[in-house]
Amino acid sequence: MYAQLNVTGRAVTVGALTITGTFAGEMEPTDRVSEEETPGVWCADGSVFFEYRGREYSQDFSAAWFDDGTSDYWDDNAPLMIYSEKDGGMIEATGAECAAIERAANGPAALHMAILSAQRAATEAANSKAQRFLDQCVSEGEA
Repeated sequence: MYAQLNVTGRAVTVGALTITGTFAGEMEPTDRVSEEETPGVWCADGSVFFEYRGREYSQDFSAAWFDDGTSDYWDDNAPLMIYSEKDGGMIEATGAECAAIERAANGPAALHMAILSAQRAATEAANSKAQRFLDQCVSEGEA
C-alpha cells in the first residue's frame, strides 16, 4: 500500500540562508518486527534545499509518522548535494563549498540546527496527510 506525499514545510532562515524542507514521493507502511511496535508510515523522499551564490544545494532525509501521534525524521548523515551542469546530475558539495555555506549560516552548528528545523517543519506539515494514510493502512491491515 502506497500514497503520494507532496508537501512543503515553512522556511527556516539562518544567517544568509533560507532553508526549506519538502517531501515529494511515496509513503508506505513501516516494517514491523513484532506486534508490540507502534504502527506507522514513512517516506524516504524528503529533501531540504537552499540557494547560495546562485546555486541550489540539497540534503535528503526520511521521516516516519506513528499511530501514537509521534513522528521522527533522520538524514543518515547524507551529504550536501549540488546540481552539476557538467554531469547533468547531483554531486556532493566540496569541502570548500561546505565551509563557505557554514560561514554564511554563522557556523556549522547554526547550519546543522537550521537543517534539522527545516526537516522538522516539513515532517510537521505532512502530519495530517500521513496520519490519514496511516489510518487507512491500519484499517486495511497493512500497518
